[in-house]
Amino acid sequence: MPEARSNRLRELLGVNGPDLPRFASRCANELPDISGISIVVVGGINVSGLVSAAGQRSERLAELQLTMGEGPGTDAYRTGQPVLIADLSAVESQGRWPGFASAAVDLGVKAMFGFPLQLGAIRIGTLDLHRVITGPLSGEELPIALVCAEAATMLLLGAAAMPGDSLLSHRAVIHQATGMVMVQLESNIEEAFVRLRAHAYASGQPLGELAQDVVDRRMRFQANS
Repeated sequence: MPEARSNRLRELLGVNGPDLPRFASRCANELPDISGISIVVVGGINVSGLVSAAGQRSERLAELQLTMGEGPGTDAYRTGQPVLIADLSAVESQGRWPGFASAAVDLGVKAMFGFPLQLGAIRIGTLDLHRVITGPLSGEELPIALVCAEAATMLLLGAAAMPGDSLLSHRAVIHQATGMVMVQLESNIEEAFVRLRAHAYASGQPLGELAQDVVDRRMRFQANS
């Protein structure tokens, strides 16, 4: 991991890793021209819910995307690529998301930028930014937004407090374990990760620890469990 990016991630996450609301606020401070930020976690093919928001309109925008099943964040999750919309009132935006774009503009939102939260092929959710003026992210803002998305992924994976080398190892173990669970369940990779994460939550076991148990074959998932 390049040192500059690693240092910025540590600054965003803090020594022990902040809670999600504090993290969203910290990202907002790094991007002063952004009007709001939301973090949405996905439970499978469909979005399962907003987990944090900073800015008055952020929660409402997340709810609109969840309800309508469309929007920059929704597309970012589906494609695994950032979706950067400088003008939601433009004909292209209105045609792409006829319900969401009009509703967002009615809320006073002029631009929106969705970033997938992902580990390899595993998509966890999205980081969505918006602002009340039109225009693209600047050359300085885009790298910061990408680091915020990476940091949010780390935070959701429980890896926030790890140094660079340990973090890379942690992510690799989770990715390997998800692949093994996918084979065990004869499922797709999204379902495998959802099952892995759900088991960690239900058992109170850290995700990385459970993933290591899977890799070391101390834990095996059954298709009917």
